[in-house]
Amino acid sequence: MPDQQISPSGKHVPENSPRKERLIKQISQYLLNAAEPSLESLEEIIVVLPEASLQQFIQAIAERMINTMSLHFFLDLVPTFSQHAAEEGIDQEEVAEILSDKDVLAGIEQLLGLNKRLAVHSLDELLRVEQITVGLRSLSNATTAYDAQRWLYQLANVYQNKLKYEHLITD
Repeated sequence: MPDQQISPSGKHVPENSPRKERLIKQISQYLLNAAEPSLESLEEIIVVLPEASLQQFIQAIAERMINTMSLHFFLDLVPTFSQHAAEEGIDQEEVAEILSDKDVLAGIEQLLGLNKRLAVHSLDELLRVEQITVGLRSLSNATTAYDAQRWLYQLANVYQNKLKYEHLITD
């Protein structure tokens, strides 16, 4: 396993190779430079698109909103947990165990599968997705490893349940 080392307990602990470091820097640079559509562009698109295309646009924006929650999980919660773990007495082995826990992995799979289950067909429904996403993302902002760990286990279920309650995803 080229990107892992074995700890004294015999468990594998991730280690970055030079290639992986280079790829991470390139991807990070892309994410920093990714252009966001302006508010004016969104308004113009909504006004000029015919109804059939508007439905596809609404679906695409809803998928993007769902993806922001997945990215929040990976780009905010996981790093917060792993970076603050040592300060809070959680060793790297335990961090690796938690991040590979079956419940955390099931939550990741659940988050990533929400796009396939979207049932968003109107601007009203799109607004509800946005409100749920922004509200839960704000609520789940963690500053400690303990809080981040808790959200690693709960975020997918809470998010799915809120979307389901509003009939924005299918079973």
